[in-house]
Amino acid sequence: MSVPFASMLPSFDVARVAEAIVKKPFPFLDNPMFTGIAFAPRKRERNTSTVENTTDGVIPVEGAGSGEGGGDAAASIVLGYRFYKANGGKARPVFVHFGRNTDIAADCDDLAPAIREKVDAHLLAVDYRGYGWSTGRPLLSALTADTDAVMAALPTILDEQGLSGAPVYLYGAAIGSQSTIYMAHKYASSVKGMVIEAGMSHQLHLPYVRTFASLFPGGQAISDAMPDIYQNVTKLRHCDVPLLVIHGDKDDTVPLDQGRAILDASAASIKRLHVVEGGNHEDLHATHGEQIMAQMRSFVEETIDRSRAMATGDMPTENNGLKRPRKGEPAEKETEEDDNAVGLSLDDDGSDDGKVGDAAKKPEKGKRKPAPEADSSYSFGARVCSPTSLPLPFAESEEPSPKKLKSA
Repeated sequence: MSVPFASMLPSFDVARVAEAIVKKPFPFLDNPMFTGIAFAPRKRERNTSTVENTTDGVIPVEGAGSGEGGGDAAASIVLGYRFYKANGGKARPVFVHFGRNTDIAADCDDLAPAIREKVDAHLLAVDYRGYGWSTGRPLLSALTADTDAVMAALPTILDEQGLSGAPVYLYGAAIGSQSTIYMAHKYASSVKGMVIEAGMSHQLHLPYVRTFASLFPGGQAISDAMPDIYQNVTKLRHCDVPLLVIHGDKDDTVPLDQGRAILDASAASIKRLHVVEGGNHEDLHATHGEQIMAQMRSFVEETIDRSRAMATGDMPTENNGLKRPRKGEPAEKETEEDDNAVGLSLDDDGSDDGKVGDAAKKPEKGKRKPAPEADSSYSFGARVCSPTSLPLPFAESEEPSPKKLKSA
Protein backbone atom coordinates (compact mmCIF):
# COMPACT_ATOMS: atom_id res chain seq x y z
CA MET A 1 0.00 0.00 0.00
CA SER A 2 1.48 3.34 -1.06
CA VAL A 3 1.81 6.15 1.44
CA PRO A 4 0.92 9.68 0.24
CA PHE A 5 4.04 11.82 -0.10
CA ALA A 6 2.51 14.65 1.92
CA SER A 7 2.00 12.34 4.92
CA MET A 8 5.76 11.76 5.13
CA LEU A 9 6.49 15.48 5.50
CA PRO A 10 6.48 17.38 8.79
CA SER A 11 3.26 19.28 9.50
CA PHE A 12 3.22 23.00 10.24
CA ASP A 13 0.89 25.45 11.91
CA VAL A 14 -0.57 26.95 8.73
CA ALA A 15 -1.56 30.29 10.28
CA ARG A 16 1.78 30.69 12.02
CA VAL A 17 3.82 29.86 8.90
CA ALA A 18 1.68 32.15 6.70
CA GLU A 19 2.11 35.04 9.14
CA ALA A 20 5.88 34.51 9.27
CA ILE A 21 6.16 34.48 5.47
CA VAL A 22 4.04 37.62 5.12
CA LYS A 23 6.22 39.49 7.61
CA LYS A 24 9.54 38.41 6.09
CA PRO A 25 8.92 36.60 2.80
CA PHE A 26 12.32 36.60 1.15
CA PRO A 27 14.43 34.81 3.76
CA PHE A 28 11.89 32.01 3.44
CA LEU A 29 11.38 32.09 -0.34
CA ASP A 30 15.11 32.48 -1.13
CA ASN A 31 15.64 29.00 0.32
CA PRO A 32 17.02 26.72 -2.44
CA MET A 33 13.93 24.53 -2.18
CA PHE A 34 11.90 27.39 -3.68
CA THR A 35 14.49 29.06 -5.90
CA GLY A 36 15.08 25.64 -7.45
CA ILE A 37 11.45 25.69 -8.60
CA ALA A 38 11.40 29.36 -9.65
CA PHE A 39 14.66 29.39 -11.64
CA ALA A 40 16.45 27.22 -14.19
CA PRO A 41 19.80 28.98 -14.73
CA ARG A 42 22.21 28.17 -17.54
CA LYS A 43 25.74 29.46 -17.98
CA ARG A 44 27.22 30.95 -21.16
CA GLU A 45 30.60 32.48 -21.99
CA ARG A 46 30.85 36.13 -22.97
CA ASN A 47 31.51 37.33 -26.51
CA THR A 48 30.04 34.25 -28.19
CA SER A 49 27.29 35.93 -30.23
CA THR A 50 27.14 35.47 -33.98
CA VAL A 51 24.80 38.49 -34.33
CA GLU A 52 26.41 41.69 -35.61
CA ASN A 53 26.70 44.86 -33.50
CA THR A 54 26.49 43.19 -30.10
CA THR A 55 28.37 44.07 -26.93
CA ASP A 56 28.67 41.85 -23.85
CA GLY A 57 29.34 43.36 -20.45
CA VAL A 58 28.63 43.18 -16.73
CA ILE A 59 26.82 45.41 -14.26
CA PRO A 60 28.14 45.44 -10.68
CA VAL A 61 25.55 45.08 -7.94
CA GLU A 62 27.01 47.34 -5.30
CA GLY A 63 26.14 46.34 -1.74
CA ALA A 64 23.80 43.52 -2.75
CA GLY A 65 20.90 43.59 -0.36
CA SER A 66 19.20 46.88 -1.26
CA GLY A 67 15.77 47.29 -2.82
CA GLU A 68 13.08 44.75 -1.90
CA GLY A 69 15.37 42.07 -0.58
CA GLY A 70 18.82 41.43 -1.99
CA GLY A 71 19.75 38.18 -0.31
CA ASP A 72 23.49 37.78 -0.88
CA ALA A 73 25.62 39.85 1.45
CA ALA A 74 28.65 39.93 -0.83
CA ALA A 75 29.20 43.04 -2.94
CA SER A 76 30.97 41.11 -5.70
CA ILE A 77 27.81 40.15 -7.60
CA VAL A 78 27.73 41.15 -11.26
CA LEU A 79 24.92 40.81 -13.79
CA GLY A 80 25.77 39.90 -17.36
CA TYR A 81 24.19 41.76 -20.25
CA ARG A 82 24.21 41.70 -24.04
CA PHE A 83 23.49 44.91 -25.97
CA TYR A 84 22.12 44.66 -29.52
CA LYS A 85 22.56 47.94 -31.35
CA ALA A 86 20.17 48.84 -34.17
CA ASN A 87 20.74 51.31 -36.99
CA GLY A 88 18.41 54.09 -35.88
CA GLY A 89 20.75 55.84 -33.44
CA LYS A 90 19.53 57.65 -30.34
CA ALA A 91 16.22 58.59 -31.96
CA ARG A 92 15.09 54.98 -31.63
CA PRO A 93 14.11 53.32 -28.34
CA VAL A 94 16.18 51.00 -26.17
CA PHE A 95 14.30 48.05 -24.67
CA VAL A 96 15.69 46.82 -21.34
CA HIS A 97 14.73 43.14 -21.35
CA PHE A 98 14.28 40.63 -18.53
CA GLY A 99 13.38 37.15 -19.75
CA ARG A 100 11.67 33.99 -18.58
CA ASN A 101 13.19 31.76 -15.94
CA THR A 102 14.52 29.48 -18.70
CA ASP A 103 16.06 32.33 -20.74
CA ILE A 104 19.55 33.79 -20.72
CA ALA A 105 20.55 37.07 -22.34
CA ALA A 106 22.36 35.21 -25.13
CA ASP A 107 19.04 33.63 -26.16
CA CYS A 108 18.04 37.06 -27.42
CA ASP A 109 20.28 36.36 -30.42
CA ASP A 110 17.01 34.99 -31.85
CA LEU A 111 14.80 37.88 -30.69
CA ALA A 112 17.08 40.85 -31.33
CA PRO A 113 17.08 40.72 -35.16
CA ALA A 114 13.27 40.95 -35.14
CA ILE A 115 13.35 43.82 -32.63
CA ARG A 116 15.85 45.64 -34.84
CA GLU A 117 14.04 45.05 -38.11
CA LYS A 118 10.36 45.18 -37.12
CA VAL A 119 10.42 47.62 -34.20
CA ASP A 120 13.53 49.57 -35.23
CA ALA A 121 14.80 49.44 -31.65
CA HIS A 122 17.92 48.60 -29.67
CA LEU A 123 17.82 45.78 -27.10
CA LEU A 124 19.62 45.47 -23.78
CA ALA A 125 19.13 41.90 -22.49
CA VAL A 126 20.02 41.50 -18.81
CA ASP A 127 20.63 38.20 -17.03
CA TYR A 128 19.56 37.28 -13.52
CA ARG A 129 22.11 36.20 -10.94
CA GLY A 130 23.61 32.85 -11.82
CA TYR A 131 22.49 33.04 -15.47
CA GLY A 132 24.79 33.47 -18.49
CA TRP A 133 27.98 35.11 -17.23
CA SER A 134 26.35 36.63 -14.13
CA THR A 135 27.74 35.60 -10.75
CA GLY A 136 25.94 34.52 -7.59
CA ARG A 137 22.86 32.36 -7.43
CA PRO A 138 19.34 33.37 -8.50
CA LEU A 139 17.14 34.73 -5.71
CA LEU A 140 13.50 35.76 -5.69
CA SER A 141 14.45 38.83 -3.65
CA ALA A 142 17.02 39.92 -6.23
CA LEU A 143 14.49 40.00 -9.10
CA THR A 144 13.61 43.53 -8.06
CA ALA A 145 16.56 44.55 -5.90
CA ASP A 146 19.10 44.13 -8.70
CA THR A 147 17.20 46.36 -11.12
CA ASP A 148 18.38 49.41 -9.17
CA ALA A 149 21.92 48.55 -10.27
CA VAL A 150 20.72 48.13 -13.86
CA MET A 151 19.11 51.57 -13.91
CA ALA A 152 22.17 53.14 -12.29
CA ALA A 153 24.43 51.61 -14.97
CA LEU A 154 22.13 52.40 -17.90
CA PRO A 155 23.41 55.94 -18.64
CA THR A 156 26.99 54.63 -18.93
CA ILE A 157 25.93 51.71 -21.14
CA LEU A 158 24.01 54.02 -23.47
CA ASP A 159 26.87 56.52 -23.57
CA GLU A 160 29.30 53.76 -24.57
CA GLN A 161 26.94 52.88 -27.43
CA GLY A 162 26.62 56.52 -28.52
CA LEU A 163 22.95 56.48 -27.51
CA SER A 164 22.79 58.96 -24.63
CA GLY A 165 19.29 60.35 -24.39
CA ALA A 166 17.63 57.52 -26.32
CA PRO A 167 14.09 56.76 -25.11
CA VAL A 168 14.07 53.86 -22.65
CA TYR A 169 11.40 51.15 -22.66
CA LEU A 170 11.11 48.15 -20.35
CA TYR A 171 10.31 44.64 -21.56
CA GLY A 172 9.60 41.81 -19.13
CA ALA A 173 8.56 38.26 -20.00
CA ALA A 174 6.92 35.97 -17.44
CA ILE A 175 9.01 36.14 -14.24
CA GLY A 176 10.76 39.15 -15.77
CA SER A 177 7.53 41.10 -15.30
CA GLN A 178 8.41 41.36 -11.60
CA SER A 179 11.58 43.30 -12.47
CA THR A 180 9.85 45.41 -15.11
CA ILE A 181 6.90 46.52 -12.95
CA TYR A 182 9.24 47.41 -10.09
CA MET A 183 11.40 49.53 -12.42
CA ALA A 184 8.44 51.25 -14.08
CA HIS A 185 6.98 52.15 -10.69
CA LYS A 186 10.22 53.43 -9.18
CA TYR A 187 11.72 55.08 -12.28
CA ALA A 188 8.54 56.23 -14.01
CA SER A 189 10.01 59.58 -15.06
CA SER A 190 12.91 57.85 -16.82
CA VAL A 191 11.03 55.41 -19.04
CA LYS A 192 8.65 55.93 -21.95
CA GLY A 193 6.72 52.66 -21.73
CA MET A 194 6.77 49.01 -20.75
CA VAL A 195 5.85 45.76 -22.45
CA ILE A 196 4.71 42.86 -20.27
CA GLU A 197 4.62 39.48 -22.01
CA ALA A 198 2.94 36.55 -20.25
CA GLY A 199 3.26 38.62 -17.09
CA MET A 200 2.41 37.77 -13.50
CA SER A 201 0.04 39.78 -11.36
CA HIS A 202 0.44 37.34 -8.46
CA GLN A 203 3.23 34.77 -8.65
CA LEU A 204 2.13 32.71 -5.65
CA HIS A 205 -1.27 32.07 -7.25
CA LEU A 206 0.15 30.50 -10.41
CA PRO A 207 -1.00 26.92 -11.09
CA TYR A 208 2.49 25.40 -10.86
CA VAL A 209 3.16 27.21 -7.57
CA ARG A 210 -0.11 25.90 -6.11
CA THR A 211 0.76 22.40 -7.34
CA PHE A 212 4.13 22.56 -5.61
CA ALA A 213 2.57 24.00 -2.45
CA SER A 214 0.04 21.15 -2.33
CA LEU A 215 2.91 18.71 -1.69
CA PHE A 216 3.14 20.06 1.85
CA PRO A 217 0.53 19.83 4.59
CA GLY A 218 -1.35 23.13 4.53
CA GLY A 219 0.85 24.39 1.72
CA GLN A 220 -1.91 25.20 -0.75
CA ALA A 221 -3.88 27.05 1.92
CA ILE A 222 -0.79 29.12 2.70
CA SER A 223 -0.20 29.85 -0.99
CA ASP A 224 -3.82 30.89 -1.56
CA ALA A 225 -3.84 33.14 1.50
CA MET A 226 -0.57 34.88 0.69
CA PRO A 227 -0.66 38.39 -0.77
CA ASP A 228 1.60 39.15 -3.73
CA ILE A 229 5.12 39.46 -2.33
CA TYR A 230 6.04 41.89 -5.12
CA GLN A 231 2.87 44.02 -4.75
CA ASN A 232 2.56 44.29 -8.53
CA VAL A 233 -1.07 45.36 -8.59
CA THR A 234 -0.46 48.00 -5.91
CA LYS A 235 2.54 49.38 -7.77
CA LEU A 236 0.65 49.51 -11.06
CA ARG A 237 -2.14 51.52 -9.43
CA HIS A 238 0.50 54.14 -8.70
CA CYS A 239 2.22 53.98 -12.09
CA ASP A 240 1.26 55.94 -15.21
CA VAL A 241 3.93 54.48 -17.50
CA PRO A 242 2.28 53.48 -20.82
CA LEU A 243 1.67 49.75 -20.89
CA LEU A 244 1.38 47.03 -23.53
CA VAL A 245 0.36 43.60 -22.23
CA ILE A 246 0.88 40.61 -24.55
CA HIS A 247 -0.58 37.28 -23.45
CA GLY A 248 -1.57 34.00 -25.07
CA ASP A 249 -5.11 32.76 -24.49
CA LYS A 250 -3.84 29.17 -24.21
CA ASP A 251 -1.21 29.94 -21.56
CA ASP A 252 -1.67 27.39 -18.78
CA THR A 253 1.52 28.37 -16.94
CA VAL A 254 0.62 32.03 -16.39
CA PRO A 255 -3.11 32.21 -17.19
CA LEU A 256 -4.53 35.09 -19.21
CA ASP A 257 -6.42 36.31 -16.12
CA GLN A 258 -3.10 37.46 -14.69
CA GLY A 259 -2.38 39.54 -17.79
CA ARG A 260 -5.84 41.09 -17.58
CA ALA A 261 -5.25 41.92 -13.90
CA ILE A 262 -2.03 43.76 -14.85
CA LEU A 263 -3.88 45.82 -17.44
CA ASP A 264 -6.79 46.60 -15.13
CA ALA A 265 -4.51 47.73 -12.31
CA SER A 266 -2.43 50.11 -14.41
CA ALA A 267 -2.98 53.85 -13.92
CA ALA A 268 -1.60 54.60 -17.40
CA SER A 269 -3.68 56.66 -19.81
CA ILE A 270 -2.19 54.59 -22.65
CA LYS A 271 -2.59 50.89 -21.98
CA ARG A 272 -3.62 47.98 -24.14
CA LEU A 273 -3.92 44.21 -24.02
CA HIS A 274 -3.08 42.13 -27.07
CA VAL A 275 -4.39 38.58 -26.70
CA VAL A 276 -2.53 36.12 -28.92
CA GLU A 277 -5.15 33.64 -30.08
CA GLY A 278 -3.82 30.11 -29.75
CA GLY A 279 -0.68 31.36 -28.02
CA ASN A 280 0.70 29.33 -25.14
CA HIS A 281 3.47 30.16 -22.71
CA GLU A 282 6.42 28.57 -24.46
CA ASP A 283 6.19 29.52 -28.13
CA LEU A 284 4.66 32.99 -28.45
CA HIS A 285 7.46 34.31 -30.65
CA ALA A 286 8.03 31.09 -32.57
CA THR A 287 4.41 30.93 -33.73
CA HIS A 288 3.16 34.52 -33.45
CA GLY A 289 6.29 36.63 -33.71
CA GLU A 290 5.08 38.85 -36.55
CA GLN A 291 1.97 40.08 -34.75
CA ILE A 292 3.90 40.65 -31.51
CA MET A 293 6.47 42.78 -33.30
CA ALA A 294 3.69 44.73 -35.04
CA GLN A 295 2.05 45.44 -31.69
CA MET A 296 5.34 46.59 -30.20
CA ARG A 297 6.08 48.88 -33.16
CA SER A 298 2.62 50.45 -32.95
CA PHE A 299 2.97 50.91 -29.18
CA VAL A 300 6.37 52.58 -29.54
CA GLU A 301 5.16 55.00 -32.20
CA GLU A 302 2.07 55.93 -30.17
CA THR A 303 4.01 56.57 -26.97
CA ILE A 304 6.81 58.51 -28.70
CA ASP A 305 4.19 60.74 -30.34
CA ARG A 306 2.62 61.23 -26.91
CA SER A 307 5.97 62.19 -25.39
CA ARG A 308 6.55 64.77 -28.11
CA ALA A 309 3.10 66.25 -27.51
CA MET A 310 3.73 66.41 -23.77
CA ALA A 311 7.10 68.12 -24.33
CA THR A 312 5.36 70.91 -26.23
CA GLY A 313 2.58 71.21 -23.64
CA ASP A 314 -0.08 70.10 -26.10
CA MET A 315 -1.64 67.41 -23.93
CA PRO A 316 -2.05 66.51 -20.26
CA THR A 317 -1.55 63.01 -18.94
CA GLU A 318 -2.15 61.24 -15.67
CA ASN A 319 0.23 60.57 -12.82
CA ASN A 320 -0.99 58.39 -9.98
CA GLY A 321 -4.57 59.49 -10.56
CA LEU A 322 -3.68 63.20 -10.96
CA LYS A 323 -3.61 65.10 -14.21
CA ARG A 324 -0.22 66.34 -15.29
CA PRO A 325 -0.71 70.12 -15.78
CA ARG A 326 -0.15 71.91 -19.05
CA LYS A 327 2.66 74.43 -19.08
CA GLY A 328 1.79 77.41 -16.91
CA GLU A 329 -1.02 75.62 -15.06
CA PRO A 330 -0.75 74.84 -11.31
CA ALA A 331 -0.54 71.18 -10.38
CA GLU A 332 -3.36 69.48 -8.53
CA LYS A 333 -2.55 68.63 -4.95
CA GLU A 334 -2.74 65.07 -3.76
CA THR A 335 -4.71 64.66 -0.56
CA GLU A 336 -3.43 62.88 2.49
CA GLU A 337 -6.32 60.43 2.16
CA ASP A 338 -5.27 59.55 -1.39
CA ASP A 339 -1.68 59.13 -0.28
CA ASN A 340 -2.66 56.58 2.32
CA ALA A 341 -5.37 54.84 0.31
CA VAL A 342 -3.12 51.85 -0.39
CA GLY A 343 -0.90 50.33 2.28
CA LEU A 344 2.30 50.51 0.25
CA SER A 345 5.60 51.74 1.62
CA LEU A 346 7.61 53.33 -1.18
CA ASP A 347 11.19 54.58 -1.04
CA ASP A 348 12.54 55.58 2.36
CA ASP A 349 12.15 59.24 1.33
CA GLY A 350 8.52 58.68 0.41
CA SER A 351 9.05 59.01 -3.33
CA ASP A 352 8.43 56.61 -6.17
CA ASP A 353 9.68 58.69 -9.07
CA GLY A 354 13.41 58.09 -9.04
CA LYS A 355 15.45 58.99 -12.10
CA VAL A 356 18.20 56.94 -13.68
CA GLY A 357 21.35 57.30 -11.64
CA ASP A 358 19.79 59.72 -9.13
CA ALA A 359 20.86 59.52 -5.51
CA ALA A 360 18.29 59.46 -2.75
CA LYS A 361 16.72 62.82 -1.97
CA LYS A 362 18.30 64.71 0.93
CA PRO A 363 16.13 65.81 3.85
CA GLU A 364 15.24 69.48 4.18
CA LYS A 365 17.79 71.62 5.93
CA GLY A 366 17.43 71.40 9.68
CA LYS A 367 15.35 68.23 9.51
CA ARG A 368 16.61 64.75 10.15
CA LYS A 369 15.48 61.95 7.91
CA PRO A 370 13.54 59.47 10.09
CA ALA A 371 15.28 56.18 10.63
CA PRO A 372 13.68 53.22 8.89
CA GLU A 373 11.98 50.63 11.07
CA ALA A 374 14.19 47.92 9.67
CA ASP A 375 17.38 47.34 7.76
CA SER A 376 15.92 47.11 4.25
CA SER A 377 13.03 48.48 2.25
CA TYR A 378 10.89 45.43 1.52
CA SER A 379 7.47 46.41 2.72
CA PHE A 380 4.14 44.75 3.23
CA GLY A 381 1.20 46.91 4.20
CA ALA A 382 2.18 49.29 6.96
CA ARG A 383 5.03 47.08 8.13
CA VAL A 384 8.57 47.49 6.88
CA CYS A 385 10.31 44.14 6.82
CA SER A 386 13.96 43.31 6.52
CA PRO A 387 15.51 40.17 5.02
CA THR A 388 17.06 39.16 8.32
CA SER A 389 17.25 35.58 9.49
CA LEU A 390 13.99 33.70 9.85
CA PRO A 391 13.81 30.19 11.28
CA LEU A 392 13.02 27.98 8.31
CA PRO A 393 11.45 24.55 8.36
CA PHE A 394 14.04 23.53 5.74
CA ALA A 395 17.81 23.54 6.01
CA GLU A 396 19.55 25.97 3.66
CA SER A 397 21.89 24.51 1.09
CA GLU A 398 23.82 25.73 -1.93
CA GLU A 399 23.00 22.50 -3.75
CA PRO A 400 20.52 22.80 -6.62
CA SER A 401 16.92 22.03 -5.74
CA PRO A 402 14.41 19.97 -7.69
CA LYS A 403 13.78 21.17 -11.24
CA LYS A 404 11.01 23.67 -11.88
CA LEU A 405 7.66 22.28 -12.92
CA LYS A 406 7.27 24.69 -15.86
CA SER A 407 9.07 27.70 -17.24
CA ALA A 408 7.82 31.03 -15.97
